[in-house]
Amino acid sequence: MLVSPFPDFNTRFCLFLLIAVVPAITGCKTSPKLNQRVGAFFGCPLGMEFPEPDELGRHQFNSGWSEQNGMVYTCRGGFIDIAHLREAADRTRYLREIARQNLVESRPVFSFQMIEPSIYTISVQYPKHWGNLSPEQQKLIAETVSIRLSQYLAHTSTVWHEIVTWFGFASVAFLPEHPSSFSWEDTYSDLLGTRLAAQAMEDSQQDFDTALTELINRQLQELCIQSAAAAELAEHTVKEKWFRNDFYFLIRMNKRNFDTGEDDGLITPWLIPGICTETEPQSYPVPDLTFASQWGFAFKVEMKPSEKERIPILAIIFPDGNGTHLQPESDFPTIMHYIEDQARRKYGPEVDVPRL
Repeated sequence: MLVSPFPDFNTRFCLFLLIAVVPAITGCKTSPKLNQRVGAFFGCPLGMEFPEPDELGRHQFNSGWSEQNGMVYTCRGGFIDIAHLREAADRTRYLREIARQNLVESRPVFSFQMIEPSIYTISVQYPKHWGNLSPEQQKLIAETVSIRLSQYLAHTSTVWHEIVTWFGFASVAFLPEHPSSFSWEDTYSDLLGTRLAAQAMEDSQQDFDTALTELINRQLQELCIQSAAAAELAEHTVKEKWFRNDFYFLIRMNKRNFDTGEDDGLITPWLIPGICTETEPQSYPVPDLTFASQWGFAFKVEMKPSEKERIPILAIIFPDGNGTHLQPESDFPTIMHYIEDQARRKYGPEVDVPRL
């Protein structure tokens, strides 16, 4: 396998094209407070960046330019996209601040926008005796509930990102992101980000960036992170089998991992055969809203897709063309089944099976 002598420059340049000119070219309406990270993707014509385990650097909320990202390989978690992990963590922290503020102010409805243009609206049913609690008691409860709520909302937004890119959404108009949609490391990397962000926000002894940096390193060690050379070998093992990268517009991803946790409540990573021996994948549960009842809350999440790709997506749920909003909890599974059927027709019946 040919490896660029300048992986940092090549990969960063290649991936930078995916987001650098969003405002100038697409005019997409993105969040003014949350930035999109430069991620990695299999098939990048200029090569992939594989950092060493001890070279990941310090996490920086809503930044990333001084971090070392790229793709790592772990024995129990398969490939993990560090930029995906970091961005999912930042989405979680960002949403926690929005949720906490609105809960403290006892607002019945609040809305937000993520990196993608869609608008999310959260309707809140408060505990029966919420009004009898002191402001200090309300704030204390909001601190805890907002963390769990932000995990769910961040996870939902990352799944939506994969859905909308499947239908051709592009951060840059001339580079549709379909080739990397539901790549086999995406949903697991995102899930790790939401989990670790919640743990970092629960750490009252350290700031978010310091806590998350330590948690990322610890998590990767628990998953048995491998050297950069092993990660390159893992990529070489699946190249021409799981993907081909002759040219960006001709990238063919023969394998996709559509696991969003809708079936068993877990996301299970794909392990590359032959890289590590006698290992089992480490699954983790996806966030849900069942926690709310413990505190006497109930949340309803609705979203209004604003991307141009909303037309074919909404048609899946509303064949008569009369719907404009989605309820992720009930509608995403239907959309995912449609996508999986499409993928099997296009890439074959084993598109979602991690075999060579």
